[in-house]
Order: sequence, then structure tokens, then C-alpha cells
Amino acid sequence: MRFLICILPIIYTLADEAASGQFTTAPQCRCKDIDDCSADFFTKQAACKREDQCLNILKKVGDPNKIRQCLDIEHSTVHKVEGCVKKKINGELGCTNDAIPKNLTIPLIPVIESPLEDDSEGAQAQEPSTPNQVPPELGKYVMCVDQCAMGDDAEFTGIGRRKKRSAINCAFKLKCALSPPDDRIQRAFLECENQLGIQPQKKIKESCECLKGAGVKIECPID
Repeated sequence: MRFLICILPIIYTLADEAASGQFTTAPQCRCKDIDDCSADFFTKQAACKREDQCLNILKKVGDPNKIRQCLDIEHSTVHKVEGCVKKKINGELGCTNDAIPKNLTIPLIPVIESPLEDDSEGAQAQEPSTPNQVPPELGKYVMCVDQCAMGDDAEFTGIGRRKKRSAINCAFKLKCALSPPDDRIQRAFLECENQLGIQPQKKIKESCECLKGAGVKIECPID
């Protein structure tokens, strides 16, 4: 998907945090396990989106409730496309329906700063470095919500502590790996965009205008 913010599952994930080097191996995620985890995740995510710890990040760049509505609209579109793609490829969007999954070689996820650790009182929002680029606070908000929804309570409540964390998603939680999209999946995404009447460039502009209307300082594409 080619939206401003894509809230799709991370394709690669870390299977063993103790592993060293740039790559490791992990069993491919089973689709049923991912679907069950995702259903639970989205239920928890709905509540986490309203957590003060996460909304405070958005307050630095605009109206938090309006920004959240913009992100919800985009997430709904992504969810529709993802559902369409799954129907076309038998549900195997990076996962497998095999009873015994094969092992995948995957790159290790880099350790990154917690989105909450620099959310102290009076912290200044960062200006986008280039036109059409969203402020980093939006990405931090998405990470904050994901972190909360995945139930990493020790990290989520650790405001002010200099902690680092890996990206969190269902594959990480299940200690399995999702394969990268192949040509078949790429074609399915394009077919679904056309089937659902989604014009990527138009969608990008709509998403940008929504964020701009919510007070986010961003330059949107012009026709």
C-alpha cells in the first residue's frame, strides 16, 4: 500500500532476541495463529488509541482526536484492501496454512528507542525534514498504540526511563516470521485497489488533507 502511514503487519520479525548477527531463522507464522492474535490485537488497540500516553504524542503536532480519526479512516481502507487480498491468495499474506511451517531466514529487527521515552513534559515536536513528510510524532503514536495493544506493560508504563525496544507485532509475539510479498501478492494488491476503486495518489492527497485539517504542519500534493 502506498499511503502516508501504512498500518500493515511488519513483514520481517525477530524470532530469538538472543540471536546475534544480521540474520536469524524462525518458523513461518501459521495463518490461523496470526488471525487469532490480530483479532485480539485490534480489540485492545481500540482502547489503546485513547490512552493519554499515546494521545499526548499527537498533542505536539495538532488536535489528537482529529488526527486519530484521520488514521482510523486510513486504517479502515488498509483493512479492506488486506481482506480483499487474503481472499485472492487463500489467506496466506506472509503466513502459511501448512500444518508444519517451514523455516525462514529473516533479518533481525534493529533496536529502536521507545516512542514514550522522549515524551516528557515540554518536549518539542520535530518539524518534517522534507515537504510531504509526516511529522515523526505520528509514527511514534502508532508505535505507542501497538506497544500498548501487545500488552508490553513494563515498557508501556516506563515513561521517563531510557529503554529500547524492538518493533512489536503478532509475529514478534508468536516468535515466528512472515515472508515478504511476492509477485502474486503484489498483483493481488493492485487488483484489489482497482476492485475497490482506490486511486493511490488521490488517497495520499486525501490522507494528507485530513491531517492538515487536524492541525498537522504538512505540505500536501497538488493536482
